Amino acid sequence: MCLVGLHSPSMAGIDYLVIKGGDAEEEEPIATSIVSSAYTENDRVNPDVLVYTGQGGHADKDKEASDQKLERGNLALEKSLHRNNAVRVIRGLNLKEATHRVKIYVYDGIYEIKEAWIEKGKSGHDTFKYKLVRAPNQPPGFATWTEIQSWKTGKSPRRGLILPDLTSGVESVAVSLVNEVDSENGPSYFTYSTTVKYSMSFQLTQPSSGCADEDASEEVSEEPILPLPLIISAKNIGNVARFMNHSCSPNVFWQPVSYENNGQLYLHVAFFAISHIPPMTELTYDYGVSRPTGAQNGNPVYGKKRCFCGTQYCRGSFAFCYLLNLYIHYLITGSGSDCFWFTGKLTMEGNFGSYTDKTRVLDIKPLRTLRPVFPSGNQAPPFVCAPPFGPFPPGFSPFYPFSSSQHTPDLNQAQNPPQHQPHNSSEPSLVTPLRTFRSPPDTTTSNGDVEPSTVKRKITKKRTPLVCPENFSSGISVADRENGNRKLVTSVIMRFDALRRRFSQLEDAKEAVSGSIKRGDLKAGSTCMSRGVRTNTKKRPGVVPGVEIGDVFFFRFEMCLVGLHSPSMAGIDYLLVKGGETGEEPIATSIVSSGYYDNDEGNPDVLVYTGQGGGNADKEKQTSDQKLERGNLALEKSLLRNSPVRVIRGLKEASQSAKIYVYDGLYEIKESWVEKGKLGHNTFKYKLVRAPGQPPAFASWIAIQKWKAGLPSREGLILPDLTSGVESIGVSLVNDVDAENGPPYFTYSTTVNYSESFKLSQPSSGCHCSNACKPGNLDCHCIRKNGGDFPYCGNGVLVSRKSMVHECSPSCPCSACKNKVTQMGVKVKLEVFKTVNRGWGLRSWDPIRAGSFICIYAGEAKDKSKMQQTMGDDDYTFDTTRVYTPFKWNYELGLADEDGSEEMSEEPELPLPLVISAKNAGNVARFMNHSCSPNVFWQPVSYEHNGQLYLHVAFFAMSHIPPMTELTYDYGVTRPSGTQNGNTLYGIRPLSISQIVEDVLSCLSPVGYVM
Repeated sequence: MCLVGLHSPSMAGIDYLVIKGGDAEEEEPIATSIVSSAYTENDRVNPDVLVYTGQGGHADKDKEASDQKLERGNLALEKSLHRNNAVRVIRGLNLKEATHRVKIYVYDGIYEIKEAWIEKGKSGHDTFKYKLVRAPNQPPGFATWTEIQSWKTGKSPRRGLILPDLTSGVESVAVSLVNEVDSENGPSYFTYSTTVKYSMSFQLTQPSSGCADEDASEEVSEEPILPLPLIISAKNIGNVARFMNHSCSPNVFWQPVSYENNGQLYLHVAFFAISHIPPMTELTYDYGVSRPTGAQNGNPVYGKKRCFCGTQYCRGSFAFCYLLNLYIHYLITGSGSDCFWFTGKLTMEGNFGSYTDKTRVLDIKPLRTLRPVFPSGNQAPPFVCAPPFGPFPPGFSPFYPFSSSQHTPDLNQAQNPPQHQPHNSSEPSLVTPLRTFRSPPDTTTSNGDVEPSTVKRKITKKRTPLVCPENFSSGISVADRENGNRKLVTSVIMRFDALRRRFSQLEDAKEAVSGSIKRGDLKAGSTCMSRGVRTNTKKRPGVVPGVEIGDVFFFRFEMCLVGLHSPSMAGIDYLLVKGGETGEEPIATSIVSSGYYDNDEGNPDVLVYTGQGGGNADKEKQTSDQKLERGNLALEKSLLRNSPVRVIRGLKEASQSAKIYVYDGLYEIKESWVEKGKLGHNTFKYKLVRAPGQPPAFASWIAIQKWKAGLPSREGLILPDLTSGVESIGVSLVNDVDAENGPPYFTYSTTVNYSESFKLSQPSSGCHCSNACKPGNLDCHCIRKNGGDFPYCGNGVLVSRKSMVHECSPSCPCSACKNKVTQMGVKVKLEVFKTVNRGWGLRSWDPIRAGSFICIYAGEAKDKSKMQQTMGDDDYTFDTTRVYTPFKWNYELGLADEDGSEEMSEEPELPLPLVISAKNAGNVARFMNHSCSPNVFWQPVSYEHNGQLYLHVAFFAMSHIPPMTELTYDYGVTRPSGTQNGNTLYGIRPLSISQIVEDVLSCLSPVGYVM
């Protein structure tokens, strides 16, 4: 933008110039352009209106430290308002690429400043606000971008959409098929493929080998040079490249690409972007020309498709191939046996009568003003992390293992400034045996509980340990706290997460007022540690009682509470055992592989782990040599002792905003060595191999990622999307058990259809909040119905079970409100699969956090009094009048230091009996089976629409659910007049009657209630 004169400053958001005017004909500034870096919910509502915040005071980060002043850019905008001067507006947007996020800028045209005012920021300081409105009769710019985002999220349908994915899941990113011009239903049939197939008659004669040194002194030619003529046909089999048209001014060029495999050279034609390509711009390349012997009048005969100019003999243009910023990479695929597509257009076609004009352009004006992105100069405040021993942020206290005077050795991370040792970077990096490195002798005195170290830590801040209230009992005995079991481990994690959700709810309310953000997980973990809500406190190598391979954790503190990995920050956990020269030596118990720097060598059962220390070695910013001490020494001793180590894999899903940790079982350390890092410092490396005979965990995760990318396809896949595009995220249908092709036919629906005979008598009204609803605002009807709090955390997780959750309705004006979770549809990748003995079931490819919304029970709402006789024939009925096994899921008031008399009811309360039938029309919820130990629960949710109250049954995760775990809930029991021997008859589920009776008898207790 600076190079082309659109916006001169490389850092400031306001550009202006000084002109004559003002009082006494003095000079005054007027604004010429602004860069809006923020993307707000208002942009979705009306993309032609922008409320811009002035500069100064760090207001751009919502951390204003002082009042903004009417000077420079702020004064220029004020003067432009008085002069009615238009301003150029550039919108800054965050674009998610394959591996990272980058910001791009879209020139959105001329805006007029309509209003200016001052308001208090979140920290109480004055900030300038300017309302700008886009001048009329300009081609759409940012509005087009906003429309595309709504297509991607499914909030608005794409006009003319024929297929949501032309590739049927072959491409990792779906390719939509659209026609908004006429009634044609699509191109002629072809098989979609992403590879080039070499026929038997087409062989590359020259052998090839892999990497070798070459002379790079010669200038590289830009003209394609192939070892032999290559012709690729995409007539019967191909990919998206077969649809690219020709242009005299193309925006795409082709580049020959080759690689070797088994001594054979393979050629491909790859396409790259010549320049920046805005969204909704047609991709075109130069078809080229040919002068065969049969050319007419010396003119070349052109290929099968025409250029945009419409002429048959256009020579096109290929002069832009040396430009930069190559963003798009597609392969032309097909069969190399005939000449239809890539060079097939160069064959003689004397008759153009069969030509089909494909030069019609969609009626969407593309964004044609994208410019190169320069690094932003905005200086954000540095990230501050509290040291383990304090000082701590306001509202937090020292937590385990820093709350006692005896510190566990695994968290001693502080070091004296390392002495830099010179290193000759020209020397080769030799692999040195790890055993040759030893720490200097310790000159300090050890108390026997902490390993000897060359580093002394001086703690000057007095720490006050957390005190457990006398009236609170954790309910965990001393023996259970030392050695846990599966039930106790699950209970501890659920109690922690319930408390964390409550603290996050309170912090969200404070954030809306003060703008500060705090970590509810740290406060909840500290509270649980100090009050004994934990287990497996006895540190041990090997298996941890109650923790299963494949368990997922969303916070490091969860692993700490159940004894899987004690340090809340360090990546290596260890304990001291008897042995060695000093009488005690450390052995590693567990490691957390964060994924930044560890290499699995393409094998999910092999891990190359990088040691700790040296200053940010995990981020490739190592500042000194790593030392053979603490965790590094513990891994070395475990290698010598053949002691297995627990491995927790840190992963980050695209659909998740935070890191997820997966327990991958026991690994054996096979090898250790030292190698030079990228900055020339010594780095310890450890090769770990997974012990055989363990159930898959991380390997299953890798397999799921390959399924999502379509490489390979899911085994037993029947349909890639059971919903036919109704859900924003496709639901796959899989059967890898038998030959059944799917469940009986039904209509897929995401709503509850209320019949004429089923009417809710009570009227209802929504809120009148102009922006987003705020916690504690009792003037908001929706907030008041929920007791003054948001029922959800900021990430959409349910805080507590309630008798009824009241959401804002679609008609509420609070478009940016977070209180519309169940109305946003399915947000995880679900799979309907055939079980071994329970019919069809439901599971997720993604991990699901406790309290996360899964789906509603869609179908037809019916009057139970009028369908008693037909319910026996309906295997897909949800009846809210059944008796469900009670369970405790909400946070403990005593653990949160709240008044115990204010405990809310967790039992559902509906204004009338609700029965939903999904026999003929429903969604994925109809496939969820019953379990006596479910991982999903149902919660009644209501919202208003057109003055009428609508009830829904929403399903939420009871606990953290690993991928590929079947989702189940409690069907409940009923006591009809025909009960036999006083035993209750169990509820209906989508199985045969014999299967239902067999499973019911196994689930009933002696007194007739579900255990």
